Amino acid sequence: MSANIRDRHWNVLLDSIESCNCIPVIGPDLCMMRDDGARHNLAIALSQELAEILLEDKQVQAKDPNHLRLVSQMFQNELSRDELSVEVKGFYERHARRLAECKDPTFENLAALPFELFVTSRHDKMLEHHLEEQGKQPKVKHYHFKGDRTATLRALGTVEEPVVYHLHGSFEDPSSLVITENDLLDFLRAVVASDPGLPIDLQNLFHGKNVLFLGFGLGDYHLRILLHALNLSKRNMSFVLENTPVAEYQKVFDQRFRGIH
Repeated sequence: MSANIRDRHWNVLLDSIESCNCIPVIGPDLCMMRDDGARHNLAIALSQELAEILLEDKQVQAKDPNHLRLVSQMFQNELSRDELSVEVKGFYERHARRLAECKDPTFENLAALPFELFVTSRHDKMLEHHLEEQGKQPKVKHYHFKGDRTATLRALGTVEEPVVYHLHGSFEDPSSLVITENDLLDFLRAVVASDPGLPIDLQNLFHGKNVLFLGFGLGDYHLRILLHALNLSKRNMSFVLENTPVAEYQKVFDQRFRGIH
């Protein structure tokens, strides 16, 4: 795993993307761009909205209104899981209705690359929207940490019809959402104990592949547990990119993948 990309590491990453031997795992800290060029974190926006409701309804002040899992846990404790589910679903439905207006360069470029599988812990539909904008037909599936065992994905992805797998559930299936701190602990317990396990063919897809983590911090303890659960080969490199590559690498990347679909 590398946070500081050296030349040879960068070339390994580019080669693995070009040969369809790379799987992106996308986290909530991959920011979007507003029209004015400012960065926008959707998870933080949701967290702030929930914190405002807590303050208005219960006069409870969240210590960190930007920390979604902790604010969600407080919201559930002070109000109810049903109300939390309604607010989260409503937030992402409103965002989904505005997607036709979204032209985000980060997600646009990500969707244009030759990936057959995207794994995400996000709950929004930004990725699916931009894949469709690229003329692709994503197959969207999600994990339910409290649900029944799903043995297989039933359909593997291709570059033109990639699988988008939502690890933390779907807002369209509120009981599957991993949103609070307790949810995350239950999710990790379920994944590690395989009760229910991740689809076996999804796990098999990670064997021998390079993995590109985007929108995660190296301090995210659940990322380390996920790495263990996926049983990634130590012979293959994994990458965590917390920041945009420097201009020199951006130029190389653009030259190599410009026009690819």
